[in-house]
Amino acid sequence: PRLFFEWARSMGYTNDLLIDSGLVAEREGPTGRPRIVGRFRDRLMFPVCNDFGEVIAFSGRSLDPESNMAKYLNSPETDLFHKSKTLFGLHRSKRAILKAGRAVICEGQIDLITCFSQGFENMVAPLGTAFTEDHARTLKRLTQEVVVCFDADTAGFKAAQRTFKAL
Repeated sequence: PRLFFEWARSMGYTNDLLIDSGLVAEREGPTGRPRIVGRFRDRLMFPVCNDFGEVIAFSGRSLDPESNMAKYLNSPETDLFHKSKTLFGLHRSKRAILKAGRAVICEGQIDLITCFSQGFENMVAPLGTAFTEDHARTLKRLTQEVVVCFDADTAGFKAAQRTFKAL
């Protein structure tokens, strides 16, 4: 994190701008004074892109299985990023969805990257398991057929049920 702050300051980014971007947060330090900390520390980072491939947010997965932190943490909502309207990987999968005539919704970023690495490119993932009607409308512009492929656990089953309702 220290290298990031040094780089950001050398590029002229202010603390207020970094806080607004969601990359850092202000926390109370040990002396009671506020301090700036990296929001995504100790996480594997995924850039989140808009339909044109421009980075608009980040998602980070916790690297510590024993941690009390949320497994995934997304950037906060901004003028550019709305979690409920953004599908991870869509900028890379649009053509494959059109070609295949179907979209496959997987549960998360690592699932999507794994599928892509094996040649399955008509994949998207919601940021978390919250698939919305806005996501459904986005996919409807590309295809009429959607396959839901979530984990075979309780959370995946519940997410699939919510996804079916949105679709």
